[in-house]
Amino acid sequence: MKYILYCAIRKKRLIYDTLYSILTLFHATRITENITIVIFTDQANSFYKEMKGIEIPSKFSIKIEEISLETIKNWTKNGDIFNVKIYSIKQFFLKYKQNVLFLDSDMYLVNNLAPIFELIESNQFVMYNKRSFNLFEIMNTTREDLGNLEDNVVTSNGMIILKDSKYSIPFDCATYESGVIGINYKYKDIIDEVIDFYVDFYRSFGYENSEEISFGYVFQNISKICLARGILNHYSNLDFIRYIIAYSLKTFFDNDKYKLEEVLNHYNISISDLNKMVSSYDDVKYFLLIFKLFVFKENLQNSDILLCAMGEQTISNFSVEKSKLLDVASKFKSLLNL
Repeated sequence: MKYILYCAIRKKRLIYDTLYSILTLFHATRITENITIVIFTDQANSFYKEMKGIEIPSKFSIKIEEISLETIKNWTKNGDIFNVKIYSIKQFFLKYKQNVLFLDSDMYLVNNLAPIFELIESNQFVMYNKRSFNLFEIMNTTREDLGNLEDNVVTSNGMIILKDSKYSIPFDCATYESGVIGINYKYKDIIDEVIDFYVDFYRSFGYENSEEISFGYVFQNISKICLARGILNHYSNLDFIRYIIAYSLKTFFDNDKYKLEEVLNHYNISISDLNKMVSSYDDVKYFLLIFKLFVFKENLQNSDILLCAMGEQTISNFSVEKSKLLDVASKFKSLLNL
């Protein structure tokens, strides 16, 4: 049994995002073992309502765990809303006692998920992506937003020293994005270390994404962090990606169908043209890359750069991926007379 965890609290939009994400798992997961999807939420009734009519494949099961407002308040009392990731993983370990793959609600699966589970089972840590800047660079680029850091932080001999804390952090400490967090159950006890670091770091910096700094710091002090980008992708605030995913899945939540039509009209793309390029969910990743080129007026043959940017260098059959991408590019150019 494999376990995937989501945490969707406070915002109703997260219900829709989580369900889209789950639907991509249904369509793109290429493993034979059973998968249990656990959702921690304070909106359980809304989830049940929106899930009506969704066909759940036999190898999947979904468990919705109601989280009380008091619990959420306790989870966020020493920081911001993002640290619910840490506490939800801790809660999961306490109840399920299994390896876990935590996903942000706006993650979508584009390739076989099996390698991620294999990494977790081999005691590797998994996070979404490695940032291009280290912790010291974050501290300097956000200095104006964070106020007078000298009251809480000392820098000395290449180290960032948090005052009134046991933690000293190297300037070159790598930073990671936490849209994906994979942890083997054997490491359950380090979640308390992640929490301790988070509390001290957030108190010192007030940095909004302190939870991903905390996971990254603790993980890399134990073992290498493996990346999920290219197998799972993050659409974040790029709503158009969500609309295309919804179209390919033939399932729309909220007003996303209307929003898709608005965007297509803006770029003079008809629904029939879209259907020729996105006839199934498997076509989504290629279409999104080509569309990105179209929007930014770049070379529609620049597939090698695009594939690498997407993380496709992690895929063994690179030439096959490139061929599919070029095929969609050809259709795109033909349909839009580019």
